[in-house]
Amino acid sequence: MDRPFDVTPVLVPDLVSADQRSAFGTLAQAVEAWLNSLADVTRINYKYRVDDWFRWLAANYGVDPLAARRTHLERYSKELQARGLMDSSVCAHMYAVRSLYRHLHLEEILDNNPMVHARMPKVDDDIVRPYLTRFELGRMIEVSRRKPRDFALVSFLAFTGVRIGAAISTNIETLSELNGHHTITARTKNRKIITIPIVPRAYRALMLYIDDRTEGPVFITRSGARLDKTYAYRLVRAVAADAGIDKKIGNHALRRTFITGSLDAGVPLRDVQHSVNHAKPETTSKYDQHRQSLDTHAGYVFAAFVGER
Repeated sequence: MDRPFDVTPVLVPDLVSADQRSAFGTLAQAVEAWLNSLADVTRINYKYRVDDWFRWLAANYGVDPLAARRTHLERYSKELQARGLMDSSVCAHMYAVRSLYRHLHLEEILDNNPMVHARMPKVDDDIVRPYLTRFELGRMIEVSRRKPRDFALVSFLAFTGVRIGAAISTNIETLSELNGHHTITARTKNRKIITIPIVPRAYRALMLYIDDRTEGPVFITRSGARLDKTYAYRLVRAVAADAGIDKKIGNHALRRTFITGSLDAGVPLRDVQHSVNHAKPETTSKYDQHRQSLDTHAGYVFAAFVGER
């Protein structure tokens, strides 16, 4: 290349003029089209990850992204690991890059997808990720009662199993009743509108918080604006800390808690899967933090079945 490839005008076209953007031609248009085809949260994450990939290519190899090969992506994965990223995070970066090149291939901008056979780090699905026991969740809910918004948010997340993005997308005017259930609609990360049943205790917490409001976002800031995900995460983590829970409570901790606790309580996997809107039961099983529990090993039941003499 005659000049280094600057990714910013490609991924952030609103920061440059139309004339500047047109200099990048087909690739810029393809990247913009690809990003616009993604769901909101995915678009933000993939934009960041592909931006990092382009910058790494330019800084280390001076390579036009259209000329990048599988070996570049595999070296990039080593770089991410050297930065201290977990294998699951490295895979997330690589999935974003592979998605882009699949799009470039499908749009016939590339003759083939050079990244399709890139080797991915092996992610250990047996790692136990942060979740709450039913006793920890009980403490967290009790502490959250001090503030109506905290109480409503923690109760809603804990007893619906929805992602935090879906929770903060809810609006008061969509509260309803269906076949004897209190319900509310929310938008998933894939822009799908879903109807969520609200169990009585979560509904009471929600109505205590909403008070006399009749429309607008359910979860709001002091100024009345819709709560954003970052702020909502902070609220949940703060409540957990106040409850004396010494765990890293991330964005999926309460979702894992809902799935793991529901399965422990005897809810069939199929019902839990549908409750959390997973397309495949395998995805739901990965959230189950007790799937490797020795207490449920089949050998105990089988030995009892065979009996002793």
